[in-house]
Amino acid sequence: MSAATWAAPWPRPPARLSGDTQHDCAVVEISSYQLEGPGPLRPQAAAILNLTPDHLGRHGDMATYAATKLGLFRRMGADALAVLPAADPWLPLAAVTALRRAPRLLTFGALPGATHDPDHIHFEGTEDDGDLALAGFPLPGPHNRDNLAVAMLLAMTLGLRRAAVDVAALRPLPHRMERVHEAQGRVYINASKATNVDAARVDIAGAPLGAVVLLGGAGKDGADYEPLVDVLNERRARAICFGASGPEIAAALTGRLPQGHLQQAPNLAGALDRARQDTADGGCILLCPACASFDEFTDFEHRGRVFGALARGQTVAPGEDPA
Repeated sequence: MSAATWAAPWPRPPARLSGDTQHDCAVVEISSYQLEGPGPLRPQAAAILNLTPDHLGRHGDMATYAATKLGLFRRMGADALAVLPAADPWLPLAAVTALRRAPRLLTFGALPGATHDPDHIHFEGTEDDGDLALAGFPLPGPHNRDNLAVAMLLAMTLGLRRAAVDVAALRPLPHRMERVHEAQGRVYINASKATNVDAARVDIAGAPLGAVVLLGGAGKDGADYEPLVDVLNERRARAICFGASGPEIAAALTGRLPQGHLQQAPNLAGALDRARQDTADGGCILLCPACASFDEFTDFEHRGRVFGALARGQTVAPGEDPA
């Protein structure tokens, strides 16, 4: 299917698998926008990690958004595996309707499927039931244990077994709770991929206590920043709001955080300068925007690269990409 098929233009042509190359499998991340198209997509194993308010400017409401995401399973056969979050409030009833004819269903957060505690992931109803020890797993937060559990559930359908997995060797993908620099007692973490409030809330929950969190960018339609209040307070974090939506975020947080825990800056560079002042004695600076990036940057990856460069002390001109 060509890029022209989509209702919204792509920033670059989508990657394609060549018909001249033989592949054992393809690991593909698919957006809700892509799932609106007809296409012949028929995965052997597929998962929806979460369903939280996002892209409502396009989908209109959460019910439509849920139905669009569940289109992922539309053509799956009876021998395929579908994985869903057990506790997501928007998926269960719609999921039953969408899946009643088709794939085997496992959940994460409940069994059959996968559950976890800080030390283990427990698998039941899979091709390799039992526990996976998490000693040395370097990715912070319960959401990353969920991510590992889901990846394992999918990969087990291809023959992966728990004994073959070295969790200590795993590393975050760029822009997803990625440590980009450490100096003068500070650690800089790039979570630029957190482009909505729920993603930011989850990442902040996995950050070190007392982190300085950089929030801002181009806010999405219907965004509600109030859910950030509790997690910022729980983690004793300070917030610096920047960019086009910085004033809106600051307004939602004003009076809800301890005195001195909320500041504003005009842009990402200014926010990082203020964060350095707040961490003069060391600490964590977390870029976790809760917003899209299009006020200053080409995309979230560009924003993350600029953050990393600034963290390392490089000078970055407006619009420059230090890739």
